[in-house]
This record gives sequence, C-alpha cells and structure tokens, in this order.
Amino acid sequence: MSVDYLLGDDGDVVIVNGSPQYTTTIEQSSKQQTIISLNTYKGEWDFNILAGIPWIKNENNNISVLGKGTKDLLDKKIS
Repeated sequence: MSVDYLLGDDGDVVIVNGSPQYTTTIEQSSKQQTIISLNTYKGEWDFNILAGIPWIKNENNNISVLGKGTKDLLDKKIS
C-alpha cells in the first residue's frame, strides 16, 4: 500500500496538532488518487503535461472531451 497525505473535502492536507495525517487504507488512497486524476486537466501540470484527462483543450492538449470534437477523433485517441 502506498502512503499518501490525507486530503480533506476542500482538497488540502489534513493537519491535526501541527502534524499532517496520512491515508490509513488502500481504499482511502485509491479514492484520493482517482479524484486527483479526474480533477487534473491533461496538459495543465508543467512537470508532466501527459498527466490528467483531456477534458478541455489547452496548449499542451489538442483534443477536448468536453466540448466540440468528433467521435472519430476521440476513437483514434482511445485506441
């Protein structure tokens, strides 16, 4: 199991008595990683422009899942 900082509902690290809290179960860790991935737009993170989901078009991502795009274009990107 990977150990991650525990994130609160607001997305910030949970701090108790000045100490950061960590995830305690694989379910917590997996849930947080999934939420982070779904909330990261492909191309927005400078350290890895391939990370995230291509929800919106930007300078590092030439397709957009949300918005205009053809089914053929999306099928090519998936396969």
